[in-house]
Amino acid sequence: MASPDFVTLPCVERCAVAESPAWDEKGGAIYWVYIIGRKVFRHHFDSGDTATWDVDDFPTAIALLSDTADKAVQALANGIACLDLTTGAAEVRCRPDSLSGNSLNEGKCDPKDRFWVGSMQTNLNPDGSGRKMDRNSGALFRIDPDFSSSRSGDRIGLAGHHRERRRIAAKDPERAAFA
Repeated sequence: MASPDFVTLPCVERCAVAESPAWDEKGGAIYWVYIIGRKVFRHHFDSGDTATWDVDDFPTAIALLSDTADKAVQALANGIACLDLTTGAAEVRCRPDSLSGNSLNEGKCDPKDRFWVGSMQTNLNPDGSGRKMDRNSGALFRIDPDFSSSRSGDRIGLAGHHRERRRIAAKDPERAAFA
């Protein structure tokens, strides 16, 4: 199923903010996260069914892996997890940003199934309410398929990325870089 240009999802009203959409072309479904609600969603267009997974931490991004239909990479505020899409079990596999007060943010997979994720000073309290930010402390990380991680830059966060040879964009408070 080709990616629709525009869709209205009847289940999105459950989310104050739906983020990190990931299109599953083979399955005809879209995935997204609801950070404050600590939920991951999948909506199948053919059946109209929506699945929901509850997570223990704030989910900040989700990306599908090209070689499996039953697993996804999930960024949580405090780590990277492998989410089993059959059982809903999520296992944290690495914690790339060890800076106290930081959380992971946007993330996407590249064509080699490397997950690129940015971090930032956390803007949420443990109850999901807003928290004032007072520093620029983010970084950009690459998570390899074996869940090893490497820091790729300081004061840079992921602004956008899309599979299929499209662009990756990074941002920092003073300038933007596009590759």
